[in-house]
Amino acid sequence: MNITKTKTIYVIFAIICVYIAFVLYSDITKISEHFLKIDFILLLIVLPIEICSFFIRSIRQKLLLDEIGVRIPLITNFKIYVAGLSMIVTPGSSGSIIKSHFLKNSFNYSKSKTAPLVFIERFHDFLAVTTIIFLSLFFSYVWQSFILVIVASIFLIIIFLIARKNFLLERFLSRIKKIKFLSKYIPTSEFTESLVLLTSWKSILKSWPLGVISLFVEIFSFYYVFKAFEINLNFIETGQVVYTSILVGALSFLPGGIGFTEGSLIALLVEKGYELSIVTAVVLMLRIVTIWFATALGFIFTHKFLKH
Repeated sequence: MNITKTKTIYVIFAIICVYIAFVLYSDITKISEHFLKIDFILLLIVLPIEICSFFIRSIRQKLLLDEIGVRIPLITNFKIYVAGLSMIVTPGSSGSIIKSHFLKNSFNYSKSKTAPLVFIERFHDFLAVTTIIFLSLFFSYVWQSFILVIVASIFLIIIFLIARKNFLLERFLSRIKKIKFLSKYIPTSEFTESLVLLTSWKSILKSWPLGVISLFVEIFSFYYVFKAFEINLNFIETGQVVYTSILVGALSFLPGGIGFTEGSLIALLVEKGYELSIVTAVVLMLRIVTIWFATALGFIFTHKFLKH
């Protein structure tokens, strides 16, 4: 646990360095001016929307846990989900496996049984983002988004096949066992049994809509941040450019998509004719009210769990 926290601190430090680089490359004076001019009333709407999105995703988490026979109260489920957000800046959000630790300590469910939850949640996040971008293409065609949907779809099919085909799964697990932090979560057949249940078509079709709805709700957050900086994209374009950049960051497999998410979003907005300084300011604010708000809230809930 302490090692994971230390790595997370290093990752946060690295991300801060990347942000400083973006600011210095842009125009720090103009960025400061943009921050002073923003409409803070619009930003006040954003955080409740984010929490609403978290709650919808926590419902998805509960459905997935129910699928493997893990029954916990709704409110506790939400708290555990949010606590897991403290580790979303780890590569692939793998640090969110801390939720298995809380489920073990609070309800005595084995870590092997619940560990697949983290992998499947990431699968559903990929699936939901890809779905949102694909649907947006019917209203606003962007060739970068189209190519990304194809790449992401191939990746999702590969992951699904690995989970469903025994010989592929065994190879995958043998690789996972070599990772010291993750190896202790995969000592028994419970991991495989849970993974098979969570990748059944029944489970996927129940959870898929919730992932899409939660991300659709989150577009309102992006939209109001854009409005606060007078970036006048419509609702669909807003969701498309932000989720395209998020998917680029996710496919980079770097912690929090560091550099790739920010860089691709800046490039897409500059391509639409917006000034580099205001685009950089928007991207920084988006990251603050999304990933960093989630991480901070996650640390608060994690502290409460560890305290008890």
